[in-house]
Amino acid sequence: MLALPQAASLEGMEAAFEFSQMAGLAMVSVSLWTLRVALTSRGRRVAGSVTAGVEAVVFVVVFSRVAEDLAVVHNLVGYAVGVGIGTLVGVSLDERLSVGQSEVRIVTEGHDRDHIRRLRYEGWPVTWVHGEGPNGHVTVAFVAVDDMRLSSLVRSLKVLAPKAFWTVERLRSAKVGTYNPTWVQVGESGLKILRHRTRARSILVDTSGSPPH
Repeated sequence: MLALPQAASLEGMEAAFEFSQMAGLAMVSVSLWTLRVALTSRGRRVAGSVTAGVEAVVFVVVFSRVAEDLAVVHNLVGYAVGVGIGTLVGVSLDERLSVGQSEVRIVTEGHDRDHIRRLRYEGWPVTWVHGEGPNGHVTVAFVAVDDMRLSSLVRSLKVLAPKAFWTVERLRSAKVGTYNPTWVQVGESGLKILRHRTRARSILVDTSGSPPH
């Protein structure tokens, strides 16, 4: 009488193992696919090609496992779960490992440039122009930034220009013009980025006064 519960338990453990294995393989496959698309879209051909090769091997393994028996429900469910999680992981990897560049465009109403002065004080090489918006005069500011530093710039914008309209556009390539060691510029090495990050932490923008012009 005890053999039946034990057999059922073993079958359940085997199904759980196969489910986990399928979900893990699918997650890796889709993560690599998402990362490969991101790399190739930014012109990183070698990294994209290597990622595509690894992805192809993992995909063949996953597909062959699913195709063995389409009636195995836990394999199909595991594959679906792995695809969902893999997409999230791939996007996260793209954000964390990316060495691409983006352009941030900030639009504020009127001619107030206080936020631009403060952004420059923090080391961002901002360029600005006057423009005409639906409600009248506006100030449009631009700054190119490495994606590794994008979140830092966005945090500063939320504090310095909370009412501004801003957008982020991915750049295919970017080249530094006039170099200034106090600026956070695109294409910098990890050591320079770390130095700027340390410097940014040591500089606190005084909201009660104005930074140096």
